[in-house]
Amino acid sequence: MKFQFLRLYILSAVILIGLVLSFGQLYNRIFFPQHEPAYVIPMHDLQALVTDSSKVSRLTRSQLALPQQLSDALQKNGTLSVNDHGSDYIYVLDPEQGSEDSVVYQLGPLQLIKDNEESHGFFIAFYSLLAVSLFLLFRPLFSDLVKLQRTAINFGQSPRAMPVMTRKNSSIYPLAKSFSDMSQKVTRFLSLHTDLSRIISHEIRTPLTRIRLALSLVDSIPKQEELHIHKSLDEIESRLEQYLNFARIENQFTALELTDCDSTELVQAEVDKFKFYGYLAFDLNIQIKRMPCDPNCFCIALQNLLVNASKHARKHIKVELYQHKQDYVLKVSDDGPGLPKTANSLIEPFSQGSETPLSSGYGLGLYIVHRIAHWHGGHLQLGNNPTLGGAEITFQWQAPSETVTS
Repeated sequence: MKFQFLRLYILSAVILIGLVLSFGQLYNRIFFPQHEPAYVIPMHDLQALVTDSSKVSRLTRSQLALPQQLSDALQKNGTLSVNDHGSDYIYVLDPEQGSEDSVVYQLGPLQLIKDNEESHGFFIAFYSLLAVSLFLLFRPLFSDLVKLQRTAINFGQSPRAMPVMTRKNSSIYPLAKSFSDMSQKVTRFLSLHTDLSRIISHEIRTPLTRIRLALSLVDSIPKQEELHIHKSLDEIESRLEQYLNFARIENQFTALELTDCDSTELVQAEVDKFKFYGYLAFDLNIQIKRMPCDPNCFCIALQNLLVNASKHARKHIKVELYQHKQDYVLKVSDDGPGLPKTANSLIEPFSQGSETPLSSGYGLGLYIVHRIAHWHGGHLQLGNNPTLGGAEITFQWQAPSETVTS
């Protein structure tokens, strides 16, 4: 912010001083035009020219030992001022005489007033005062902007209600007040979201506990079925914990820890959870052994993609994982009816795919995958698989050089 202040201050000062100088030159040209050379002579020298005949000499061009450049200037302008050993002389050409024998009047020695040194001091004082005025004008503004910037940085690091840090008479007070109001609204929203996550966690875990208790009291359920139910309950609790982590990352802007993971292990573990869909055939094409990702978030994303695919697939689901140049690519395709033309709208939270009944039911799933892709520094692409004919969703990200934040 200091650099921006200096840049604006210097630029404004240069522009303003340039405008003042230009206006002064324009004013003098319009109201005080000088079509001929002019000299400023002190009054006592002017009186001496009248009373002392020795100060006016009548010469000819041939008697003047002037350099060619000065001689040409005299011929062109008709007058010429020359300083000789601290004394000024004015030469006036008589235009009625010939070029060689023309009469030249020498006036002097004199002390011409060339520049008013006092005016120089006045100009320096004026422009110094102008520069100080600009500084006093911009300094409070940038001081308040620095406060607002620090407040915004603190809010980004730890979201909370921020007070107004500027005075009411500040130029940016409306902006600071709007930011403070926004921080309070965002804080209330985050608090509500956190409370909602806790309520949902409690409301889901309570019936899960009752189901486990009921299972322990029932003896008529086959052992294999009981194990399957317990496994499903464990999966619900695991996913509940994962979604709470998801909400925590979303709300607190936590940095993802991308680690080097076993690709086959992660994908196979998620696909195995869908083995009870006996009518579905899974085709896995894993071309890389390891990949950088957050394993928890990656599993949430892959499970959401598999859930959507299993809802719409007829018989086949294809999962591909490979590396294309610097990018890592995860594709999940199915042989279902495919996605509608407005497929990109399905990324929005709770979108249900209103164009066709078969494309409904995506809910929060694709939005979660989209956010996880963003946290990985990648993107989500929706389309249809040309071979299977159904939906094809691509999760593509790049190996980051540093930690990715949300």
